[in-house]
Parts: sequence; C-alpha cells; structure tokens
Amino acid sequence: LLLLLLFIMSLLLQPLRFVKQATAALINTRSFIASAANMERYYTKEHDWFDDSEAPIITVGISKYAEESLGDVIYVDLPEEGESFEEGDNFAFIESVKTAESLTAPFPFTVVEANEELADSAAFLNEDPEGAAWIVKIKPENDDFKVSDLEGLMLTDEYQNMVENLNEDH
Repeated sequence: LLLLLLFIMSLLLQPLRFVKQATAALINTRSFIASAANMERYYTKEHDWFDDSEAPIITVGISKYAEESLGDVIYVDLPEEGESFEEGDNFAFIESVKTAESLTAPFPFTVVEANEELADSAAFLNEDPEGAAWIVKIKPENDDFKVSDLEGLMLTDEYQNMVENLNEDH
C-alpha cells in the first residue's frame, strides 16, 4: 500500500516538473529574443559588418554577399590579440580561389580576440559569415566611440536593399 501511494504521488509530481522545465525554457527563449532584438549590426558598402551588441567590444565580420563574391575561402590572416590599428590600416586578409580581400580599420582599435576557428579552417568563413565565422572582436581606442557615429554605415534593412539592387544590376 505504501509503495502504491508513493507511486501515485510520483505520478502527480511529474506534471509539476514538466511545467517547471517548460517555464525555464520559455524564460530562456524570451531572453534570447530580447537580446537578439537589441543587437545592432551596421554594414559598410564594402560588405563588412560591425556588431556592437556587446559594447564596448565590437564584433567584425564580412557579409554573406561578400562571402559569396569571394567564393571558396582558402586562407585567412588574422591579427594577434592586443595588436592595435589606426584608421586606414589593413588588419585582416582573406584569400579565396577567386580573389583576395583586405579588411581596413575604419577607426583606431585594439584586437580583443581573433576567431581562431578561421585560422584552423579558413573554409569555415563560407559556412556562417554573419554568425559564428566572425573575423575579430575589437575595442575602440576612444572609450566614447559608438559604431553608429561612423559615416556611411547602413543598418540591416538598408544594407539588404543595397544588396538586392546590386543583384538586380548583375
């Protein structure tokens, strides 16, 4: 009888555990959606992107359009952590089967982190250029700097419109 009672109680508690797990998953999903909504990504006409959602650290990468234009990436030369660059300096180099491209510093910064997955496998850039295959994380030299202060940058919608126009022209 005692075993039967324990069994019945465990069955009654099972839905409570499920509700607790479902509630935790919902909270995590809402947190993810909220952080994604707060993310600001800016693009250059050269098809580089800057994400300042972790300000003052800025993540830098190339757009999907740039990656597709490059073709199969075979080599990525990344800067060292702690290396500093001035505006106009080349800070990364991407070589593909079609061409090569240098990324140019639009403002003075120090490299906080380089994406070592790219150093290990340059082709990773072809898989997720606007996500996990970012190039570097940087910290601007000026503590008051905001990416949105740069002239000529586009937010995602404006950039996508530009790319659509480029695709129509070709």
